[in-house]
Amino acid sequence: MASRCLHACLQCSLRGGEGSILGVVLGTILLQVLQNLVNLLGIPSSLNFAVIGGVILIGVLADQQLVAFRRKTSSLHPSLGRSKREQPAEVGE
Repeated sequence: MASRCLHACLQCSLRGGEGSILGVVLGTILLQVLQNLVNLLGIPSSLNFAVIGGVILIGVLADQQLVAFRRKTSSLHPSLGRSKREQPAEVGE
């Protein structure tokens, strides 16, 4: 378990600079719960890494889709995500 925590702390985000300590802790807990679930469901231990790897892959793909959706949404609506000060002044103000 300690080696997983260390590994998660060193690589907390694939895009770099976007991870947090809370995310590392939650990710580590999720991996431990998945490993216990694999054991409880009677899945052969030889498939343990395949199941966990599949879940991680699904998470990465979902994260990429979410980022792409946010970029698409922000390009369609540039005012979304900006504070009042960052928005361009309207003509006549």
